[in-house]
Amino acid sequence: MKRKVFILCLLFVMSVIFGGCSIPNLILNNMTESYKYSLTARQKQIFKQEGLPLDYEKLDDMQKSAIECIEDIFKYLDKTYPKEKFEYLGYVPYSTLEPEHLIVESQYGEVTVNRYVSTDSPNDPPTFKDDFKDVKAADIYATVVDDYLAKKYDIDDYCVIAYVSNYFGKNYDIKRITKECYNTNVSVYVNGKVGLKTFKMITTDLIDYMKENTGKNIVSADIYFINSSDFSMDLPEEFNNGLSRDVIKKHISYYRYDDGEEKIFRDENEWYEIIWFSTYVTRTANIYILLYYYYNFLTFIFIFYFII
Repeated sequence: MKRKVFILCLLFVMSVIFGGCSIPNLILNNMTESYKYSLTARQKQIFKQEGLPLDYEKLDDMQKSAIECIEDIFKYLDKTYPKEKFEYLGYVPYSTLEPEHLIVESQYGEVTVNRYVSTDSPNDPPTFKDDFKDVKAADIYATVVDDYLAKKYDIDDYCVIAYVSNYFGKNYDIKRITKECYNTNVSVYVNGKVGLKTFKMITTDLIDYMKENTGKNIVSADIYFINSSDFSMDLPEEFNNGLSRDVIKKHISYYRYDDGEEKIFRDENEWYEIIWFSTYVTRTANIYILLYYYYNFLTFIFIFYFII
């Protein structure tokens, strides 16, 4: 009996030694066959937007990596801003020109989220950087300016958009928002039907408001006088996509630089006239100066030759 048990044990050991790989491989293969990547409802919606198959296994390696990274970024947004809703707009993978980032739509505008993976420690968790706070501040900033102008002008005759580089406040207080935004630009598009006089009044009121309500921060404003036939509330988006300069009748800009200096610039045509006039005056003055010295030189020669 003992001999039979010994023989059976020996046979089992030999089978493990010579064919042992087949046992774990069989288990691994069964696990692989049974494992499937489970797509979230959000990922399925992104697939539909991008025209991709809803079957994860039909994606190539780059697409699989992208959809997993996108979900990773969305989880970061869900955790960081649990009360906000974000909708997918686009994804850009890492390149030498720009970092990997996701573009999403929020109730305040488009938000960009960068995802960084350490090249020195690729196994470390990725880090993220987003501009949601700046986008939210810009939207509130534009509303504050809009409400200010609406006290004197018809809201259907202009539209306002703002860009904020850095919001350093905490609670988006509308009474302080214009003083808590660094490097801000406000663009106002005015319907040409209001006339040039009203356009100039809006320009003056906006610049005065920016001077009085933005502290010492770097700010700028662009006021565009638009052909009435081309004016719409979608102009800011069209402008970003390459709005033709032909629809702009006049353009006035206001700047406050980091040293506190303030300047107002008018549209290009007017500046060309100013530059031409300035150049004309300078050249004319130079001619008169040359004539003056030439006259003195001739006088000196005459006196030296005929008198001395």
